[in-house]
Amino acid sequence: MTPIQATQIELLVRQNQNGQDISKALGLSASTIYDYIRKHKLLLTKPKTAWNKGVRDSAAQDRHLMYRQEGAEKAKNHEPLHVMGCMLYWGEGTKAGPTVEFTNCDVVMLRLFVKFMRTYFPSAVSRVSVSYYATMGKTYEAIQSYWCQELGLTESDFTQARPREKYYKAPLKSKYPNGILRIRYHSSRILDHISGAIQEYSSI
Repeated sequence: MTPIQATQIELLVRQNQNGQDISKALGLSASTIYDYIRKHKLLLTKPKTAWNKGVRDSAAQDRHLMYRQEGAEKAKNHEPLHVMGCMLYWGEGTKAGPTVEFTNCDVVMLRLFVKFMRTYFPSAVSRVSVSYYATMGKTYEAIQSYWCQELGLTESDFTQARPREKYYKAPLKSKYPNGILRIRYHSSRILDHISGAIQEYSSI
């Protein structure tokens, strides 16, 4: 199995494809697919049966395909920001659940990803949370203010903060002076777009 195929398995699982469909799509044996899924603890949907196939299911699959094709077509333009945003998600994004989620402490990477999202998906609504150390000398309000200023966020974008004081030893605290930011977009359309774009870029 190649790294590209491994990434495609994760993307297809996240798009609620079952093991049989993934096996057919990638030309890999079912045992290879299931071994990878078990090893990486991915959440797999049950195979479709005759009783749950219908108009609604077919329409949903058509939409997923349309949005993936939309992303693939956009990738053919090789726009630098689009390439960088998709590659950032491919390398650093969370590959679980029906959301686009990016977690990092690097302000440059986060700034670039937010710019990518705002440029290509301006109507997308983000929800932001931050993990931080309660004893590292900064209040949550100060950390929130920092990220608002750097990324153009507002206080209403933030969900609850998560102090991490008891989970880490003191020497690690200096690595994250402004906490670890997680930004999440609840949109299967955006996820499909990025997935289609990544598949197109990976074929270059």
